[in-house]
Amino acid sequence: MDLRESLKQGTILSFDKTYIIDNEISRGGSCIAYIAHYIDNIGLEKKVIIKECYPFDSNIKRNINNELIYDGIKDNHLSHITNVRTNFDIVKDMLKKAYLKNSEYKNDIEIS
Repeated sequence: MDLRESLKQGTILSFDKTYIIDNEISRGGSCIAYIAHYIDNIGLEKKVIIKECYPFDSNIKRNINNELIYDGIKDNHLSHITNVRTNFDIVKDMLKKAYLKNSEYKNDIEIS
């Protein structure tokens, strides 16, 4: 049974543009696809398809802020790991710091 919770109609996503979710159009093993829209710079509504990476049967849940979060141990073969959530958060923080450091480095160097 697929227990993934999709984004609700009207959910706002801000990236390079502000997208508004219209509805879910499909889901597969690794993603949920949505039809969404944005308003372009001359005021016209443009439709887009947005794919959200949200694997089926992965013990990833959606919190009240619509963020996908790891929700603890799911697989029996991982049950011997006592701090999976802590390790997940540590790795996530390490990747975030590496990304920020890389961005700072790119901004500091001059490309000729």
